[in-house]
Amino acid sequence: MKAFTLIGLALMLVSVPTMSEQIYRWKDANGTVHFGTKPPEAFKGNVDGMEKPNAIGNEKPSTPASNELNTPPAASQNQTKYEEQLRQLDTEKRAACDRALANRKSLLNSHRIQIKQADGTYRMLSHEEKLEQLRDADEAITAYCEGREE
Repeated sequence: MKAFTLIGLALMLVSVPTMSEQIYRWKDANGTVHFGTKPPEAFKGNVDGMEKPNAIGNEKPSTPASNELNTPPAASQNQTKYEEQLRQLDTEKRAACDRALANRKSLLNSHRIQIKQADGTYRMLSHEEKLEQLRDADEAITAYCEGREE
């Protein structure tokens, strides 16, 4: 029993520094949004830094006197910024869901699918490639269309 307590305490101490780390958000060339504790080194685009809400060290503990009516303007601005980021992420998730659903529908309804290659020419997808694309679309639907009617 004592060993479990010590292990639990050690895990809590190890996890505290990671809870206060900066979180970065970026989009790759395909429009996929990524999150990480370090910005990508080779990425040549816009990387946004975000603070984790209620992370240890980011906010002062609340006191009984602080409530919604006397929230300082800075905290209110941070909350507004955080809510805007959540709305933007929700919009991006809906757009990704719409793309995945459209891709799946196209793959199921079209017998011959052409793709554009790097040199600008087009070629037909093989049956195996079409099945692979269909699996990818299904995975994207699972990831982005959670709780949404198709």
